[in-house]
Amino acid sequence: MGSGNEFFKGFGSSDVKEATRLVDICVEAGLSMFDSADAYSSGLAEETLGKVLKRRRDQVLISTKGTFAMGDGPNRVGSSRFHLIRSVEDSLRRLGTDYVDLFNSTDLMR
Repeated sequence: MGSGNEFFKGFGSSDVKEATRLVDICVEAGLSMFDSADAYSSGLAEETLGKVLKRRRDQVLISTKGTFAMGDGPNRVGSSRFHLIRSVEDSLRRLGTDYVDLFNSTDLMR
């Protein structure tokens, strides 16, 4: 969802209206878990997903990931306590929820 930068444009781009249509199809087919990450489209994917799932948050599971670079400096990437806490807090804000059901912090950068 979203696109945000050249890398993610290769995966497609969905605004809230299109993302809502796609999520509706998925939920009607029985899908109940949606995965994202802070770095997907530089946070735009989480913002879009949050808007789409807001009306049905109690019906779905949301997973997200941290670790990826979200800015310059040693505390904006990796699996440090500081970065992971900030990553979760930022993801919750972008998703418009007060909890995620699954958080993955696998450090793929090392």
